[in-house]
Amino acid sequence: LSRRLGRRWDLPQQEVQVPPHLHVLSGLRSHSNYSVRVSCVNEVGASPFSPWLHFLTPESVPAAAPRNLTFELSEQQLALSWAPLQEEELQGKLLAYRVQWTLGGEPQEPLLFKESWAQLSGGARFFNASFQVSACTSVGCGPWSPPVLVLPASVPVQVQRSHMWVGLLLGLLVATVVGLLLTIIAHRRGKETQFGSAFKPPGPESSVSFTAARSFNRNCAELQESTLDSLGINDDLKNKLQDVLIPERLLTLGHMLGKGEFGSVREAFLKTEDSSVQKVAVKVLKSDITSSGDIEQCLKEAAYMKDFHHPNVIQLIGVSLHRRPGQRLPIPMVVLPFMKHGDLHTFLLLSRLGEHPFELSLQTLLQFMLDISRGMEYLSSRSIIHRDLAARNCM
Repeated sequence: LSRRLGRRWDLPQQEVQVPPHLHVLSGLRSHSNYSVRVSCVNEVGASPFSPWLHFLTPESVPAAAPRNLTFELSEQQLALSWAPLQEEELQGKLLAYRVQWTLGGEPQEPLLFKESWAQLSGGARFFNASFQVSACTSVGCGPWSPPVLVLPASVPVQVQRSHMWVGLLLGLLVATVVGLLLTIIAHRRGKETQFGSAFKPPGPESSVSFTAARSFNRNCAELQESTLDSLGINDDLKNKLQDVLIPERLLTLGHMLGKGEFGSVREAFLKTEDSSVQKVAVKVLKSDITSSGDIEQCLKEAAYMKDFHHPNVIQLIGVSLHRRPGQRLPIPMVVLPFMKHGDLHTFLLLSRLGEHPFELSLQTLLQFMLDISRGMEYLSSRSIIHRDLAARNCM
């Protein structure tokens, strides 16, 4: 018996009494290449060996948890990193790292990553969240790493010590809020005393008693609702999108669903004409976009989607414009239907590695492929090329 892992290792020979002509090999490593051959022995001597029989042992769940889970927290994002497992610890082919986290003691939706690091946008929303990571093969996920609590410090703090830090931070927060309130009250009172003294006669009593009223700054007018005229786009595109323009006040943006080179996708709620609320997804262009050409290109894609009418292609709900203080151009927001199961890539991973795995039949997988093909055929018939067809872009 020999084990082949980069180089050949010869293992001790084993003698087996017969009958029966059967031997069980124990103590083998998971997901490893082995070779075995047999020779017959009698009182005269041993026969030549049979040809080598090569086999690969099945995969197993990882034997160890990823180590050195650390984080870097900023206002914009939370960066997580951990040490990848060694081949002997992995015991199979790595499919993904699974990150589970809790916020305020409540479990959140697990996340899956291919690399030994992750970048999550919106750093502030992860304050006081606890994270753990495990490695997953096709068989399942291994043990979890020790939980790490996200706090604004240079060194991660273990959850077991979190209560002391949380109490200290809450105490500081309460003290800060109380101090601010007292400062505001004292400042207001100072205003009243300062202006009230101008009407106070030398005598012991005041002839006029009043409280300083709230002042208004006429230079800080509220932002006006943006229109397509403010974008500097061509008239044809403007006319095409005019009937699907959604006032920004009807949209309430929620948490981020994904992020890419163009910008981000966020969950949102759209208030309709009959006062009902519809859950939608909103593609928001990057905030540093300042060119009318980039904005026009984004809106052209939205205009194409407006005319899509096919069960396997997402149809546009509308376009909204987010007015930015101090900026000449608003940010376009493309409003799309909300797909509750997310993207196909994550959906397939969760079917095997999620908290509650579920079986997808071959017929279902073939149906997925047919649906994607029909959608691409429809786009092709309209002289449109997708250019980035991937499971992560199929919903």
